[in-house]
Amino acid sequence: MTVRLSRDLKKPHMVESMTSDQMATPGVSFAKPPVAEVAIGVQFAPVSGLSTFRASRLLDKWKSKYPVVSEQPPMPPWPLPNDGSGGFMVQFGGLPGNRIWLESNDRQFLVQLQNDRLVVNWRTLDGFEYPRYPAIRARFVEAWDDLRQLMSVEGESVSAQLIDVSYINAMPGVTPSQAIAGWTNPLSNQEAGAVNANFSEPIKITGGSAAVRVTSLNGQYNGEQGVSLTLTVRAVPVLDPLEAIDQSRRHIIERFRAVTDDEMHARWEVES
Repeated sequence: MTVRLSRDLKKPHMVESMTSDQMATPGVSFAKPPVAEVAIGVQFAPVSGLSTFRASRLLDKWKSKYPVVSEQPPMPPWPLPNDGSGGFMVQFGGLPGNRIWLESNDRQFLVQLQNDRLVVNWRTLDGFEYPRYPAIRARFVEAWDDLRQLMSVEGESVSAQLIDVSYINAMPGVTPSQAIAGWTNPLSNQEAGAVNANFSEPIKITGGSAAVRVTSLNGQYNGEQGVSLTLTVRAVPVLDPLEAIDQSRRHIIERFRAVTDDEMHARWEVES
């Protein structure tokens, strides 16, 4: 069964400044979180040649950390958050070109670069522990600073128009009613493996002039029965995109606790 409950919303972020300590410690944390993947990204005005000839300097700088390079089809534009009244996004200048994937040797970390996007991912692999948000954030900050420095040297600038933070949580053996216990919805009664739902709703976050939370629930993860719960916040940054990113991540963690049940909290060892 596939159900889509949406107001045609999309995903950006927040406002007040935070210290690095505040960034690293949300109001809620888990000792053993079921995190399978984390993505932190920004969308900006298209930069000509960023995924081709201009990328060579970045690839050379990043080759020690991300030596595995490949080419992928471009990501479509992230839609702007709105107030639920509908609308559409027009992009001028054609398609964003190719997307470059740069992976670490162990394939845990991935940098995605195209003419209008920079995304840093961490993916779970057997034998590796979740490195926690500060480590993933640090890699994003490094890549974002490198990109801005490259543009500055060439007499140009790049600024974030949208930010995106996504957490994919893999929960083998968990039923949808446990994964979305905080929601009163008929979807909660579905058996594992039989549901695929997407929810979009506007939210307010510090550092974002407009923001939306998108929640995706799937009855399987990598073919294994259970639940895959993805929480994404996408926002228009007011000032510092990193502030919006940090606040979006905080919102995701707090929302995750709110919608999962006490049995799951005990399993994942909620700490606050």
